[in-house]
Amino acid sequence: MIPKVNSKTIKVRFPDESRWEEANEDEFQFWPRTLWFDPGVSTGVTILWVDPAVLINPASPPIHRCVMAWWTHQLVGGRNSQVFQASELVKDIGGDVGLLIGIEDFILRTQVKDRHALEPVRWTHAFEFALWRGLKDYDGVKRRRGYVIQSPGDAKSRFTDPRLKQISMYTPGPDHIRDSTRHALLWLSRVRAENERNPGYFESIYGLDRDWFV
Repeated sequence: MIPKVNSKTIKVRFPDESRWEEANEDEFQFWPRTLWFDPGVSTGVTILWVDPAVLINPASPPIHRCVMAWWTHQLVGGRNSQVFQASELVKDIGGDVGLLIGIEDFILRTQVKDRHALEPVRWTHAFEFALWRGLKDYDGVKRRRGYVIQSPGDAKSRFTDPRLKQISMYTPGPDHIRDSTRHALLWLSRVRAENERNPGYFESIYGLDRDWFV
């Protein structure tokens, strides 16, 4: 099983500059957060917590500078076990506002002949059903949730391994873990761009807590 998401397992970035308060045990349930999965026989997962004031400011520094903290790991075990672990993550960091869930899209390469080739599709359908049924968040409220998707090629071309190393967000080990990080960063880039064209887009995705901007 994966470790719990808490102040001890989260990696805080730019602690001398950001508004993340390490002494506050509930920070990971307060700030806007993007939870991204790269599903398969093993599944990469990344959570990025952002400062929205930096994210939606088009004049801000590069997108990785809006990330105040991150958590990344790999889900292993059978599909049911992985979906259970993914569901527990959602419940731990859920709440009425602030959470966006993303899953890497899957396109079958017909030349691949392997019994596990369709595992990303099966995983996604199982997790989608769990989200549709609703999960009881840490605050005791049961909520249904949707998710967004992105193509693997877009994430890998935009955030290559050398770039992840350059911004200190490279995780050694299986590609699935890094791929989930690439997707989360790409999603934030798209949110910034879309919010510049359509002010209010960020709020339509993450909701709004006015304390985020105090």
